[in-house]
Amino acid sequence: MSRPVTEGGGAAALSRVVVVLVRPRSPGNIGSVARLCANYGCALRLVTPNCDPLARDARMFAAGQEDLLESAPVFADVAAAVVDASVSLGFSAKLLSALESPVFDLDGARALLPVADERTAVVFGNERDGLSIDEGAACDRLVRLHTPGERDSLNLSHAVGAVLALLTASSSTKAPRSVTASTRERLIGDWLGLLEGSGYFKATSAKLFRPRLARLVDTMHLDDKDAALLQGMLRTLSSSSSEPS
Repeated sequence: MSRPVTEGGGAAALSRVVVVLVRPRSPGNIGSVARLCANYGCALRLVTPNCDPLARDARMFAAGQEDLLESAPVFADVAAAVVDASVSLGFSAKLLSALESPVFDLDGARALLPVADERTAVVFGNERDGLSIDEGAACDRLVRLHTPGERDSLNLSHAVGAVLALLTASSSTKAPRSVTASTRERLIGDWLGLLEGSGYFKATSAKLFRPRLARLVDTMHLDDKDAALLQGMLRTLSSSSSEPS
């Protein structure tokens, strides 16, 4: 018998979250992650696994969740695996963009929970190499988990478990604002366009600055009406700056 799920927590909170494992090397880790996906009610996807995802160890560590292993779709690359996600979040302890980002915490998790009919993808590299530069570039954002000890990376299944726990904990307190991904992207685009048109970018570029601006927008906890108001302000400023003096 399936357990009941209360609104705002448990499986219901993560039903539109997809865990993407990129080039996993250990069948045991794949099985452990399948069990985690069953625990938290999210989906599992694989990108070019470097082992048999249905091997004996995978089935053993899945602990009764073999159906998730058998039904997990396999994709050729990260871009294909996250194409239907409104937000894709790559986790890395090595890539520069992730190291320069704030650690992934409850506030970060709350800002990236899927809203409406959207889907959020959380992407993890393999146990040895993590995500490559190209794989990281296929994600909307790169972040890192906090590890206060000497080692800067976690076992794959442990990392997935930590992220799903943070997402679940953040969902227990409703965010004061929730902007859809499409509205968020339009706002960021308008903002970057205004900055670029005003000559703001000198030491950097709009492309390199975009992740920092996206993080700033996320900390505002906007809803669609707030975002539309900000867009109107930005357009007014843009029109004013383009008028001849």
